[in-house]
Amino acid sequence: MLDQAVQDYGQMFGGGFPILKRHAVKHNIIDVETSATVVRIIQADNGSITLAGWRRTDHKALLTGVWTALGGWRVGTGTGISKSNLFPKA
Repeated sequence: MLDQAVQDYGQMFGGGFPILKRHAVKHNIIDVETSATVVRIIQADNGSITLAGWRRTDHKALLTGVWTALGGWRVGTGTGISKSNLFPKA
């Protein structure tokens, strides 16, 4: 499921921002870079898949999201998330 979520992320926005880099941090954590975003996608022990990251053009616009097999990604921007907490040492 995690691999499908990563593939789906690369297809967001009509595939306009394909995945440039993909790095498996752990078996349940994958860092993904597109030309527009940098995100960390995590699958929790209960199977839920979420992401956190930011847009490259506006580092103040932090992204968070959740993925479901039936609905795909639901991503929004927010504030109050510290970048230092997004990518802790795994």
